[in-house]
Amino acid sequence: MLCLLAAIPLLRGQSVTGQVAGSVVDPSGAFISGATVELTHGLSRQVRSFKTDTTGSFVFTNLIPGSYDLQVTMPGFKVHEQKGISVTAQARVELRTIELAVGEVSSTVEVQAETLLVATTRSDRTISMGRQEIEDRPTRGRNPLALIIGLPGVQAVGGFDFRGWGG
Repeated sequence: MLCLLAAIPLLRGQSVTGQVAGSVVDPSGAFISGATVELTHGLSRQVRSFKTDTTGSFVFTNLIPGSYDLQVTMPGFKVHEQKGISVTAQARVELRTIELAVGEVSSTVEVQAETLLVATTRSDRTISMGRQEIEDRPTRGRNPLALIIGLPGVQAVGGFDFRGWGG
């Protein structure tokens, strides 16, 4: 029984995974908290993401052995990329302190507008009105031009308000 208890720490040490750790700072050496660190496995293209803590540190654990690519992004800073990080079984890869360079502040403006339908082949338009539409349309002074002015696409530039006999 005593031999079994003594062997337990040895069993826990047998691992086939590795780790990648590091920290992120700005050009003045201050830690960058909340930077997004992405680690991509070279073969499977599986992406693991981590946000740096208050000390700018990150740790990726339980990594299968292989080659990895690292990308660090933070708004206001340029993207940092590091390729070909080799991770072996039971190894902790300590990356040097990653310094993010200050980047340009950029904004993207996306404009979406609907196009207007403009007829360019002909200038004539035809609209037909039946007797019931004419009777139901309110007009002032029973002027037949008021019917035309009320149609879509017609623009009146003069005054067509004929009231009574004087008009």
